[in-house]
Amino acid sequence: RSGRKPQDVLLVAVSKTHPIEEIAAAMAAGQRDFGENRLEELGARVEQAQALHLDAIRWHMIGTIQSRKTAQAVGPFALIHSVDREKIANYLSRDALVTGNVMNILLEVNASGESTKHGFTPDELVQLAPTLLRLPGIRIQGLMTMAPHAENPEATRPVFQALRQLRDQLTAAHGHEQWSQLS
Repeated sequence: RSGRKPQDVLLVAVSKTHPIEEIAAAMAAGQRDFGENRLEELGARVEQAQALHLDAIRWHMIGTIQSRKTAQAVGPFALIHSVDREKIANYLSRDALVTGNVMNILLEVNASGESTKHGFTPDELVQLAPTLLRLPGIRIQGLMTMAPHAENPEATRPVFQALRQLRDQLTAAHGHEQWSQLS
């Protein structure tokens, strides 16, 4: 119904708490992208994968990053899905530059307006976008949000529509390349 081609959709399998053998089995079935949410556990996970020659894994950071742990997020991730405030973007940019990296990120948006959710408000992101786009150690790839839990999936549709509308607004103002992904 969305008009997207299946090859344009990326499935990120959440691998946290799963043993490396299950990740290897998923890779054997064709899965390449895996999401982790704990920086402190990632080093051991990467070592396990390397020991099994699972070199094709693309790791994704799907959890909140604390400002004191941004340096740990630099390097191992193909994409960081959870940059939820300007301070984290600044720290990631700084830490990436120190190591000679540029990190691909998604900006987390609280599109539902829930007080329990993290992320930029849509208005805040519209104001901050020019500043964030100038940070040299990060490359904004798009936006992500967390919809509220609902029994009826249709109840979450407005949250994702709001995220797409914000993406369209940012694209019109700043170009398509930075806002191509939605999560």
